[in-house]
Amino acid sequence: MNIPSEQDSKTDPSGEQILERCAKTYLAVSEYVGECVVNSHSTSSSNEALPKSGSRTAQAHFDFKRGTCFNIQGHLTNDTPFSIESSPTNTILKNQVRGQEHSEECENLIRAVAAMTGVAATAPTTILALLTPARWGFPFRSGLVPCLKGHETIAGHDCFVVVQSSDTPARVRTYWIDSQSFLLRQMREERGENSNDEVEARRERHKTFNRERGLPDPTNYKIIESDTVHVFSIERVVLGVT
Repeated sequence: MNIPSEQDSKTDPSGEQILERCAKTYLAVSEYVGECVVNSHSTSSSNEALPKSGSRTAQAHFDFKRGTCFNIQGHLTNDTPFSIESSPTNTILKNQVRGQEHSEECENLIRAVAAMTGVAATAPTTILALLTPARWGFPFRSGLVPCLKGHETIAGHDCFVVVQSSDTPARVRTYWIDSQSFLLRQMREERGENSNDEVEARRERHKTFNRERGLPDPTNYKIIESDTVHVFSIERVVLGVT
């Protein structure tokens, strides 16, 4: 992969410039093949039980050709497989429901990925949001100034380390963005007890999805703390939208 950098100066760009350049780079991608692995550890509470801690792992592999296909294959946090095959004419979601193979045609790619986002710990979500103009699930948070904290090496690639955090430390997101290609190599989100509005909104979306399929409502819970790391392995990237 050889993507030229527009930064000729020895001075690093600002955190805001890095995120802007990253977003523009993904929208210029015509082909993308890669994988996202998510590892998450959280402590949560519900009305029915004492606080409990747990870890989740999920994976998604992407094969994207702009204007032609966006295929995703992976494993959910319960280690069951899922796949999404999307073309300009239809989108097919395949997974397991109550232990049985299930296939359905979805309204669009975003609806299919949204259905898998919670049970796949957002593994299929970030790359979709970066590569498509819909911006559902877009990783860079609006309204918060991104700060460049330095450089770190991720899988042999020199990366800018950019941090976005709220005024109260309820939610901190760190991005490792390749300093040469401006592609996202890793992302970490740390959340505290004051960050539960998004959790409730996601639960309502999952409730609607489950009820349409005769499944039970998702558990009503609140996050006490969580730490989630996305690692992005990039196999192939082609720039130049035709």
